Amino acid sequence: MKLSFAPLFFLMILLTARLGYSEEVRKSDPRFTTSVYRQVGERDDSRHFYIERLLIQPSKKLRPAQVNKINSELEKLYASLYSEARHCHEPLTPHPWGFDVKFDQINVTDDVLSIVFESSEVCYGRVFFNKIAQNFSRKTGTLLSAEQLLRKYAPSLLESGAETKNEYVKLGEEAGDMLIERNKNLIDEGLEERCDSYLKFSTFQIWIKGDQLMFLPIFLQIDSACHKEYFCQFENPQSH
Repeated sequence: MKLSFAPLFFLMILLTARLGYSEEVRKSDPRFTTSVYRQVGERDDSRHFYIERLLIQPSKKLRPAQVNKINSELEKLYASLYSEARHCHEPLTPHPWGFDVKFDQINVTDDVLSIVFESSEVCYGRVFFNKIAQNFSRKTGTLLSAEQLLRKYAPSLLESGAETKNEYVKLGEEAGDMLIERNKNLIDEGLEERCDSYLKFSTFQIWIKGDQLMFLPIFLQIDSACHKEYFCQFENPQSH
């Protein structure tokens, strides 16, 4: 019988990566672990879904009461994602489909804890890339809205017409011009006009990273060259 060492070698690489990752998690603050929330099929299969769970643990920066609130909100998110994943495909239609959500980053700035997941979907022939951000108050563990973040860190965007709904932001003309001006270097040459309209009228996810608010617009395939993370420096550094 001919033996192949390729699968074993690949498994060793995966385990080494996971062990290194766990060590990094163990030393971090806030502390957290990751696990699989739901999975159907293998992640490299053309028909699968995979949802990763992040579980926050008590630490110096987060007390048990706040941790419980945050984890409770995250469980609602996972349940919502699972519902979406189950409806990602038509069982009788033999086209490829996939729904993949994994932990991307966790950031602590001031009183805000930002947790970001990265998702990629191929549902009903539609390709979609996204980041899912949830922002929490470290003091209370409550979920923060986009309006609360803008009001504290970028009030000029609200004053210039930006609108919010729950965790989402729409900029409009004036606030869109402000964001574009601050991110000119991120817009490729020749795409100014296309990105201008796309960024002004898209819906954005936002989160905190360092001393910046990060903005990611919805993914549209025709405007994929403009689909990037944009930033807004804190306007009230004294609050940081």
